[in-house]
Amino acid sequence: MTFKFEIKDRFSGKVLFEADLATKFKDQSLSAQMGAAIELAVKNGADLCDANLRGADLYGATLCDADLRDAKGVLRLPVSDLSYDWLAICHRTHWMIHAGCRWFTIEEARAHWLSPDYSRSKTVKETVGFALDWLEKQPLQEEMTK
Repeated sequence: MTFKFEIKDRFSGKVLFEADLATKFKDQSLSAQMGAAIELAVKNGADLCDANLRGADLYGATLCDADLRDAKGVLRLPVSDLSYDWLAICHRTHWMIHAGCRWFTIEEARAHWLSPDYSRSKTVKETVGFALDWLEKQPLQEEMTK
């Protein structure tokens, strides 16, 4: 059995995607339901441009080729020197970075990409450092709702 979950445009309220979620999600948090719906939307090629994704739990979600431009609570980080996109997902108390097939906190991203053992050019490391510094200054969900 399934139930319907709608992902809506953050401006108009128009339904962008309607997901049929398994009943196991019925008793889970709204953020878990939204995360599952977003993953289904991406798998189905839905355009989530301008979607309201605030509060979505995207831990472990596969977002390859997702079009999340202008989605609320999702930022595309300007790190183009690496071979994959960087998405930052706003959780209530912290940012999570989706890069390639991995998830990082800002602290974990710094430890990984800015490590002396990481074999990338100084320019790439500077770009990553600037992007992470900028991201740390962005408001979190709990700050946006005050």
